[in-house]
Amino acid sequence: LYQLQNAKDFYLESEHIYGSHIAKGNKLSMLVFSGIGILILLIACINYIILATAESTLRYKEIGIKKVVGANRIGLISQIQMESLFIALLSLPLALIIVERSKGLISSFFGQEFADSYSGNWPFIIGFIVITLLVGSISGSYISLHLSRLKPIDILVTRNPRKGNPSLLRKVLIGFQLLIFVVLFTSVTIIQKQIKYALNLHPEFELENLLIINDDQQRISNLDVFKTELEKHPDIELVSSAFSNIMSRNRWSNGASTTNEPDKSVFIEQYYVDKDYIETLKIDIKAGRSFITEESDKHTGVILNSTAVNSLNLTDPVGKTIITKTMFDNTEKEYEIIGVTDDFISGTVHRGIGPVLLFSRTPTVPARHIAVRLKNQLSESGRIHIQDVWSNLTEGKPIELHFMDDLFQELYKKESTISKILTFFTVLAIFISCLGLFGLSLFVARRKNKEIGIRKVHGAQIVDIVKMILREFVFTVILANFLALPITLISMRKWLSLFAYKIKPDISLFIIAFILSAFIVSLTLTINALKVARMNPAESLRDE
Repeated sequence: LYQLQNAKDFYLESEHIYGSHIAKGNKLSMLVFSGIGILILLIACINYIILATAESTLRYKEIGIKKVVGANRIGLISQIQMESLFIALLSLPLALIIVERSKGLISSFFGQEFADSYSGNWPFIIGFIVITLLVGSISGSYISLHLSRLKPIDILVTRNPRKGNPSLLRKVLIGFQLLIFVVLFTSVTIIQKQIKYALNLHPEFELENLLIINDDQQRISNLDVFKTELEKHPDIELVSSAFSNIMSRNRWSNGASTTNEPDKSVFIEQYYVDKDYIETLKIDIKAGRSFITEESDKHTGVILNSTAVNSLNLTDPVGKTIITKTMFDNTEKEYEIIGVTDDFISGTVHRGIGPVLLFSRTPTVPARHIAVRLKNQLSESGRIHIQDVWSNLTEGKPIELHFMDDLFQELYKKESTISKILTFFTVLAIFISCLGLFGLSLFVARRKNKEIGIRKVHGAQIVDIVKMILREFVFTVILANFLALPITLISMRKWLSLFAYKIKPDISLFIIAFILSAFIVSLTLTINALKVARMNPAESLRDE
């Protein structure tokens, strides 16, 4: 079955196409990283709003005097917005310099190549400027509206200019920051656990000490000689070959049925393997036998895995006949089942174990994948021996050597990259949030300066004062963690649904996230709280 695809969709909509040499992107990764970038920008905007509202008390007299001498609200809003936009625009060239200087470091850390330059790329430049202006406008919007609506009489006469509840707004903003942090922390932990689980999941054949040689270009002229020469080295136990690597994403499936139920077809993955391939990978034979050199095996004998046997509703399958086509012969033929293997994972744990059928490779089927079973670790002399034999038979052409466990880990490179980037952004979110918390704690401590002085005069201890400041944010921390729980569970369950074998999120993870977020908030607020609590009450009450 063939389908047409829009040329515009080649890059981001072609992950399901195997065997294509077209460069492919990952749409999910792009959306995840874009979303995280937006969240980081929001945290930065929230920090600016928190710090700006905290410092706004120092500008009350300035705003009051300007209004007395005739400044209108629109003029004040414009002034404060321009200040915010100026700070944002000032940060743009600094950000571009940092990005340019750290390109190499980021590329090596994340395993992703960056474009050489965006100079002269006007869509990028205009986009940067628009985002910068948008961030500046959002950051300055609240403080400009808040300060511009104050009345001069409230500022200069009653000295009680506050309207609404700015402390509530600050708590909401801090809570939103904590929500983002907890969601990122729990999500990245679940992703890391899933990747670790996938890498440790045994594929039911031995990955260790298994060397893979790719020969897609058919550079080996005499495969039998190559195998014989390799097995002469003491490091090498067995050598076999196949049309394709069972761990690759390139696979062929076709319908198969039994002679009893020819109309009931089951799609089965098909692989062409040589004699000793099953033994080389150390896949267990559950019933029957493996391939031997008999001519009948090459034309009529097949081996199924346990899932294929169950899918075809076969009992005592050895000796029975199935009907199927192959990728090299589109004619339906009958094949005798000579053996049954245990189930093994072919590909990644994104997909479950499906029905698998193994053909004995005939001379007309190319051997593009050579498997070398080592007795122990590959020594330097063993590596040199393999390279020399290859070079002699291919007239010096380069060899592609990989260990199977490395190829297995390569299958999860995308998830590993996402995990690294999420970890980096989580740490960045914590750092930015701590800056906002630190500024807020400084403001809270200064606002409660006289109250703390009076409490100390009446005998309050340092611990009591610290508790008083921390008590304001207990509910904020609890609420942020409570809201993060369903958000993380819903998003991670959707992500985990991509895997056939997956972990179950543990409630202990959210308990750890709560403890960590409470610790960060407590530590950040306590630093400034201790400074104020240790002050002499006479200093804070001298004006009274």
